[in-house]
Amino acid sequence: MQRTTRNLPARLHRGRVLSAAVLTASALLLATAPQAAAQDGVWAHYDVTEPKVITLEFDTDLLAFDLCWSDHTDMVKEQIVNGAIAQMNDPTQLHVIRMPGLPPFYRRTSNAPVWHDLTGGVITSSDVLPNRASYHIDVEQALIEIAGRIRAERPGAKLAFEGFELQPLPGRPPAYEELGALQDFYITDRTIYLNHVGHILHHALNSTFYRARVDFAEAQDNWLVFPNQTGQFSLASLDNPAWPPEEIEPEIMALWGGDGDEGGGDGGGGGGGGGGGDPDESVVLVPGDGFAEVWGDGVEAVGSPGMDGYDAKAIARWNVVPYQTVEDEPFSVGVVAFHINNIDRVEFYLEGGPAITVTEMTHNPRTDTWEYWAVIDPMVMLAMNHPDGPIELRAIAYPKDAGEPRVLEPLMLNTNSQQTLPNPVVWCAPWGNDEFGDGSQENPFRQPYRAMKAAAVQHGGIADGVTVFAMPGDYHWGDGSGPPETVSRWATVSGAPGTDPSDVVFTSGSSAGFKTKLLAVSGVSFENTSVTTALGAPRAIWIDNSKGVGPGRDSDFRLYHATHWAGGLFITRSSAERMRDGFVGADLVRASHVEDIGSDAFSGSRLVVSCSVDGIDSSGTNYHPDVYQFAGSSAQENFIVFGLRADNVNAQPIFSDDASRIDDVAFVNVLFARPAGADPIAPAFSQWCTPTNHLLLWKVSLPNSTFVFRSDDMSDISVRGTQFYKIFTSQKAGQGPPVLDDNWFDGNHFVDGYTTGALVLGSNATVGDPLFTDMSAGDFTPLPDSPLRMRLFEALVPIDVNGEERSTPGTVGAIR
Repeated sequence: MQRTTRNLPARLHRGRVLSAAVLTASALLLATAPQAAAQDGVWAHYDVTEPKVITLEFDTDLLAFDLCWSDHTDMVKEQIVNGAIAQMNDPTQLHVIRMPGLPPFYRRTSNAPVWHDLTGGVITSSDVLPNRASYHIDVEQALIEIAGRIRAERPGAKLAFEGFELQPLPGRPPAYEELGALQDFYITDRTIYLNHVGHILHHALNSTFYRARVDFAEAQDNWLVFPNQTGQFSLASLDNPAWPPEEIEPEIMALWGGDGDEGGGDGGGGGGGGGGGDPDESVVLVPGDGFAEVWGDGVEAVGSPGMDGYDAKAIARWNVVPYQTVEDEPFSVGVVAFHINNIDRVEFYLEGGPAITVTEMTHNPRTDTWEYWAVIDPMVMLAMNHPDGPIELRAIAYPKDAGEPRVLEPLMLNTNSQQTLPNPVVWCAPWGNDEFGDGSQENPFRQPYRAMKAAAVQHGGIADGVTVFAMPGDYHWGDGSGPPETVSRWATVSGAPGTDPSDVVFTSGSSAGFKTKLLAVSGVSFENTSVTTALGAPRAIWIDNSKGVGPGRDSDFRLYHATHWAGGLFITRSSAERMRDGFVGADLVRASHVEDIGSDAFSGSRLVVSCSVDGIDSSGTNYHPDVYQFAGSSAQENFIVFGLRADNVNAQPIFSDDASRIDDVAFVNVLFARPAGADPIAPAFSQWCTPTNHLLLWKVSLPNSTFVFRSDDMSDISVRGTQFYKIFTSQKAGQGPPVLDDNWFDGNHFVDGYTTGALVLGSNATVGDPLFTDMSAGDFTPLPDSPLRMRLFEALVPIDVNGEERSTPGTVGAIR
């Protein structure tokens, strides 16, 4: 993954590499250094011994409570001292004491409903909250005492406490100075950010370096130690306001493997938050002071008029559910983007801060999607004293060579790095009581609506951040009277920790629903009950890790009506079965499954990524089924279907008809398979009937159905690496005869290139039996001697519909 920073703000060092600070190597730190070490005031080389890491873990949900605020603090300190001393075989060696349960900042360490301390006792919120503000000084004072005890037993031992570096952060008391006097070196596992005079501003993500205390008059104690190419180590000063001078900047790059503008590489879902590479190779977004009132104007087209694809706009959408809260872990934000000329880069901006430029699709572990992505780190937000609350992200997707960039709609999230936003938890249960319950786990409410409303009342009438945990049982959806209000964060109804979505079931409901502006549901089921809300003010819903089950595919039951959720409709990791429609009309559908329906699966959803459908059958109904149909009569644009597998679908795979025109559409890594034995040249056909500029059919498989082009107004069409059964043209009433340009097609396969009307178009085309492994059993993997294999010398996308990485020469169709 190549990422660079652009347009750095004044508060960061002018050197681009050190502002992004991708210091990836594992360096060692010196306790002292000889005066002659840095003759030029900048570099020196040393042989040093790697420190011994002593890891101490304790069976507690909140080690800080045991160490600082419990009635057994002395016992815990003694255990830490004894555990460290037991591993100090050579007191003269450098020793790093690592305690994973003791982070440098206060953060919730467990999502369990009950916390337990080292003795097995219960830790309550009242035990923790009064001390949260003093977390830093309390922990550091405890470490000061521990260091003193260790030194008393092991005089001269060289110590460092991992995670507790000497950095005066906003609101952090000065105990770090006293702790620093007892540490012989400092260690961090975070990438550095520098301010305009070269001092450490903050660090983010995982990237190891060591900070030296070197008593040079010109450097004071602010030097970094890097590994160099000789196997020794180099010191670099951070205190010189002019550091580093331009002439040595390339030398710095050589030490850690960059070239002056690039970060590292990420490994790695259309095939499908860490994976495919460690997050230390991602560039973190740095917030600014807010966006200008007019932003994004003047973004010019790439290339020159007349170039292929010059008037085609980048197809790009956020693969992020908005209004989420970034709490205490790094949070990746991604964009799925395509263009007929490919994507050159996606630029990300946070609160008007510097651009982070991403030039490759890689695997985003949070979403399990191959996309363009960057990271928000709450530690950076905290270090820059950014207030908790809403934050705004923006992005621009640029085409390669020629085309029109797309300025994406702003994305709103929240940050809670200072832990000032409430996250109330309230409970409900089948045995609860809406009149006499108090919302505790021991005395829950009966219905989720009542629980959420009570939590909102306790927090000034606002339900932002409220989580209602529902214990196993049946529930009623909504109520509608006096709704719990939300402003900028989700209020969530969730199955209690440890439950399965099938354990928590909504079996009845009110048409008014919750009437809440931002409502999320997670880990629940809906049986013959729709996710409704009253019409009127636009409301948004996020359905995650949940399932809807209807009375049958021939019923008129739908899990929701998209018109109810004009404020936003987001589906992740969920399923819908035995009903009329699947997940239609959504802003985002990711990693979700539709099964045994009678009509449309994903029609009108703007971004469909890593999804599947198994079984569409409209028999016995009047439905006109489609896997994906464009809904509405107005002009529309910017749709992506990336990584969709549709099996056993007696339906039109793709249907565009009603809209006045549809521009900027990408179908990538998509398999549409009719049931075994279906006549591939009989309806239902895919039909493209609409005036269009910029349509991509890349790596699509239509093994046993026909595609008909019917529009006489098409431009910037790209059909590449796609397997058709048959294509032909048909004139639509009111339009002229469609004409397909041979240059639109490249590297495709046509099973039927011989019967009446069949077309074989483009370069590198093949015709005949594709030789699938077992088409009758739904296995469309090409056999080793298939004509689909070893055909394509441009991957187009790095994975196939099953999330498997592609290689080159590549395979035609959705499956590698």
